[in-house]
Amino acid sequence: EASTPKEESTPNSDAKANVPSPQAKELEVLVQLYQAQLARYQQNPAAATKLTSVGESPRPAGIDVGEWAAWTAIGNVLLNLDETITKG
Repeated sequence: EASTPKEESTPNSDAKANVPSPQAKELEVLVQLYQAQLARYQQNPAAATKLTSVGESPRPAGIDVGEWAAWTAIGNVLLNLDETITKG
C-alpha cells in the first residue's frame, strides 16, 4: 500500500521556502503529485536511487528510497514556484 503525505506536513514544508500555505486545491495537486511520483519511483527503484544520490547529504537510514524520491519531487516543485523565486 502506498503511503500518502500527512496533510499537516505538506503546508509546513512550503513555509520553510517562504511560500504561503497552499490553498485546498493546491494541496490536492501536491498530494496527487506525491502519489504519482511515489508510484513511479516504487516501480523504478534505480531511478529513485539515482535521484536521491545527488548532493552532499546521504539519504537518511530507514526511509524508503521511493518515498524519499517522491518528496524530492515535491521539494523541487515548491522551490520552483514563482513565490519562492521572487520573494525568497
